[in-house]
Amino acid sequence: MHDYKIDNSNQTAYCTVCGSIFNNIINLKSFGAVGDGVTDDYSSILNAISSSNNTILYIPSGTYNISEPLKISEIHDIVLIGDEDVNFIVSRGFKLQDIENIEINNINFIQNSADKFEQDILIIETPNSKCENITIKDCSFLDGNAGIKLNSYMDHFPLYNILLSNVTIKNCVSPLYADSVIGLTVNNLYVNQTTEYSNISKLDHHIYISKNCDNVIFYNTTIDGGIDNSIANYNGAINIATAYENTNVYNIEFNTINVINRSNKEYYTLFDTGYCKNLIVRNLKIDDISSSYNMLVYNYHSLFTLKDSYINCQGGSFSNITNAPNEDTIIVDNCKFNLSCINDHTSYWFLVPNQGKIEFSDCSIDLNNVGLNFRLIQTSALNGEVIFSSNTVNFISNNSGGSIYGNYILNCWNDNCSITIKDNNIYANNLCNLAFTISKEISHYTIDISKNKFYDFVSKGSLFTNIGIMEDKVTYLDNEQLYSN
Repeated sequence: MHDYKIDNSNQTAYCTVCGSIFNNIINLKSFGAVGDGVTDDYSSILNAISSSNNTILYIPSGTYNISEPLKISEIHDIVLIGDEDVNFIVSRGFKLQDIENIEINNINFIQNSADKFEQDILIIETPNSKCENITIKDCSFLDGNAGIKLNSYMDHFPLYNILLSNVTIKNCVSPLYADSVIGLTVNNLYVNQTTEYSNISKLDHHIYISKNCDNVIFYNTTIDGGIDNSIANYNGAINIATAYENTNVYNIEFNTINVINRSNKEYYTLFDTGYCKNLIVRNLKIDDISSSYNMLVYNYHSLFTLKDSYINCQGGSFSNITNAPNEDTIIVDNCKFNLSCINDHTSYWFLVPNQGKIEFSDCSIDLNNVGLNFRLIQTSALNGEVIFSSNTVNFISNNSGGSIYGNYILNCWNDNCSITIKDNNIYANNLCNLAFTISKEISHYTIDISKNKFYDFVSKGSLFTNIGIMEDKVTYLDNEQLYSN
């Protein structure tokens, strides 16, 4: 118990945060709960919570068996405080509906073995009216489908002002799900996706923010492990509003994400985003060169920003996927990358704007084992735009099947692209012959390559190929080609 000190002799609680003393304390065992892990405490817990408005419900140490799905509606102004080592063994869900001013502190929620992975554990939803001012603190959730599910019922009413603090969600299929939440703050979240679930094809995301959400902010999130997407129908570890159009998802922010224990596993993508008006990620850390990501960001109708991060892994592309111009934007600023080609992939494209825009600046990129066909920038659709400025790129090594003739800084194959490459230092280290290839088949494009330093490219002449008489349409000013020997 971190915020309250319980005095059972006087039936009072002292709040260590505000200094207040509360006299309205109720002991769960006064309702007949036993907490021995065998006795069915369903009725005792249901009656205690249902009749405890405007009170503090104290839960003594013990394991409480809840044999039936628990559903409680329209309660308000209740604080649930677990003593040390309080376990609720739930059966097919612990559901709270249409609630206001509720705190849940220091309880371990565990799905019973019969329903392991099949049912959500804690469900907070709004079938008849809004939910507001909910705090879940110092709690853990184990062996469920979703560990915590914040859910608007048929989109009728949102949930307002939800705080999750020091929460652990372990061995769940889809640990955290949020739908129609206005004001969600998450401090110190640990999520771990199960690798035990027999129906691998249903494994979902670690964190899923569905629709109609605004002002959602995460501080200090750890994503631990998860199934390898080479054997599962797996999408992103963090999924933002990809299942719906017109989802009204605004202002989502992650501050400090640590991705761990992904050794020798592959994500399809880390962030799978759709219809999010403003998603910001700061201080992302991935530090395992054996883990791999087809894409770090799979961006659809969204504005995604990554800042101040360290990425050390295989793969890790940034890709927009909308088939309409000017709908997707990715911004990457002040990040350090240590990347290599995924072992069994023959090509590796890093920045893929498609019909959207990518702004990439003030970053350091070390490229190892880059394969046969490496493209730092690949324009593979009409109307793509890239601004690549003030970066340092360092080619470290090719893989055994690699070739100096297969690696390029820019590969431009579609009309109406707009590319700016400016103020960069690019160290080829004799692992690239040429820097730029532009198809002879395109005629409308804007390419500005200015004030860059190109070190140790094999070619001692032009760094362009395949553009024939169209080379004079490229702005190429104040660049330097430098050689060690």
